Amino acid sequence: MKVAIIAPIKFLRKYCITKFYLCYADIALWSTDYLNFYRERAKTDFVILDHSPKIPRKPLLNSVYLEAIREIAPGAVVLPNIDYSCTKTLSLSTEFYERYIPLGGKGPYPKLIGVAQGTDLKEIKKCISGFKNMVDLIGLPSSCERFIPRYRLLPLISRPIIYLEVYSDPYKEVLGNKLVVGICTSLPLRLAYDLRRLIEFIPTPKPLDFYKETEPLPELAKENVGEYLDLIGETE
Repeated sequence: MKVAIIAPIKFLRKYCITKFYLCYADIALWSTDYLNFYRERAKTDFVILDHSPKIPRKPLLNSVYLEAIREIAPGAVVLPNIDYSCTKTLSLSTEFYERYIPLGGKGPYPKLIGVAQGTDLKEIKKCISGFKNMVDLIGLPSSCERFIPRYRLLPLISRPIIYLEVYSDPYKEVLGNKLVVGICTSLPLRLAYDLRRLIEFIPTPKPLDFYKETEPLPELAKENVGEYLDLIGETE
């Protein structure tokens, strides 16, 4: 399984040490350093482009998102989605898909990630099936955990799966399910900023400040990142 460590802009090079990355479009279009880091990585490694780290999840305007796609040339793109809403997610994803696919352009298209949304098992299942042939992968956001543990959704999915952020027990993400191909998270660093080790994940640390200038305790941050990569079994 692959792991994308999510870090503040100033510390991307120090802690994003795998060849699997998650980039947020709204930050990339504001920060040249952030944009350049992921644009360079996308030339040789696998970069997923998502809309924003803000919670609850809401998409950018299609025109803005398309600009970020052109700038970064990612390996995969997260389709527009709204936390907790199956109907709006399917509508927005379909609208983007129909507008994006005819554009053409240089090189192969990135893979498309449809994000499973809903407020119960029935709605989330409807959302997953509603993507039909639009998507290559299914994204399971941390917001799912509010209603149902993500591992309970795995039997419903036949496509490769990406976990988008971790706000609960990191040890439960060690699933042994071959369809789960990657996890994208800032948890190891969020805990380090609170002077906590990975095992001290309760209470959930606050969301990451991407513009933070101060570094977490380096020894603890490196320990948390290393332990997380070992725990998940990060592979090339």
